[in-house]
Amino acid sequence: MKDLEKTFDLLIIGGGIVGAGIAWDASLRGLSCALVEAGDFAGGTSSKTTKLIHGGIRYLEQLDFRLVRESLRERSILLNIAPQFIKPLPFLIPVRGGRPRPWPLVCFGVFLYDWFAGSRRIGRARFLGEKALRQEEPRLVENGYRRAALYYDAQMDDAALVMGVLQAAKRAGAVLRDHTRVTGLLQENNRIAGVKTQNGEVIQARRIINAAGPWVDQLRRLANPSAKPLVRMSKGIHLVYPNLGLKHAILVSSERDGRIFFLIPWKGNTLIGTTDTDYSGDPGLAQAEPADVEYLLEEANRALPGFGIRKEKILATFAGVRPLVAQETKDPWAVSRSHRIYEEGGLLTVVGGKFTTFRKIAEDVVDRLAGSFPDRKLVPCRTAQEKLEEAKSTLPIDNSGEHQP
Repeated sequence: MKDLEKTFDLLIIGGGIVGAGIAWDASLRGLSCALVEAGDFAGGTSSKTTKLIHGGIRYLEQLDFRLVRESLRERSILLNIAPQFIKPLPFLIPVRGGRPRPWPLVCFGVFLYDWFAGSRRIGRARFLGEKALRQEEPRLVENGYRRAALYYDAQMDDAALVMGVLQAAKRAGAVLRDHTRVTGLLQENNRIAGVKTQNGEVIQARRIINAAGPWVDQLRRLANPSAKPLVRMSKGIHLVYPNLGLKHAILVSSERDGRIFFLIPWKGNTLIGTTDTDYSGDPGLAQAEPADVEYLLEEANRALPGFGIRKEKILATFAGVRPLVAQETKDPWAVSRSHRIYEEGGLLTVVGGKFTTFRKIAEDVVDRLAGSFPDRKLVPCRTAQEKLEEAKSTLPIDNSGEHQP
């Protein structure tokens, strides 16, 4: 393809939200960019999420205050620049008999979350007694809850947001190609200076960015077959269930392992998830296994027994694989969602991070690379002010990852 024949400033490998964000930021700053994706844009982890743009209230328990602050700041920015993809959503944490956590601890956590948001908060947190809870979600009272904490986060259309960012990158000059699998890394003067694709094409660039999500280690091993893994893969599955009549997203905890999961109104149905389990297979083949489904059903029914959530009523399931920073000593759900940037022989690899912080991840990557272009006077990052436009259907998305149970 002629549009890939020149030498680019940046070549980005990976067409999920992180790669899209880097292409957008770098193109706006004046760098020539190409982005290649092995499959469909947004066809991997970036379209298999819990559909939330959020600060991560659960990270308060892990004392990761920096990540919470950063995520809440990014939530505010994204609500401003992409309101067509992201909407405020109220959440309830119901408490019954000191579960999932003691009421004073829940109140303190929600207060702290609201405080960290400061002027960026979406709505003020409230603490509901039985009467107020009955007005908000009467079925929770019917299920034995007498109080709940209410706070706000945001809900997104994940795949559409990726497409919106990609199209913004394209308008800024980026060259985008899906179904372009990288099969080799080309070295020049002991640095990676280009790639080969499955079609035999050679794409050259001054800097190469590995933003392939759970596939980053596979890509690194094209240059160094013995490279130690940077990613710990964690699978998260979701159930798409008929509408449970909820006006709020409900945050509950598993009694089996204590991890948080949600029941969320989603496009006329209810989204139940997610899990967080180690995964060692092909990320493209991840599915909701029977044990995953049973886990969510068991814990959802334990938390909300009166809702009668049954396997035979599940409409669909989907699974995605998170590219967490390799931290072998922790349970998957306790591994930090902060991002890391590694450099090896000219290949810059991005690991970890959250969908919510994709814009900041991209900014950090481009800032780090600025010194690689002494002949360019890069403008400061503009993505916090640039409004995204509605996504068009010119860039395909593969929804084949959604399965019937």
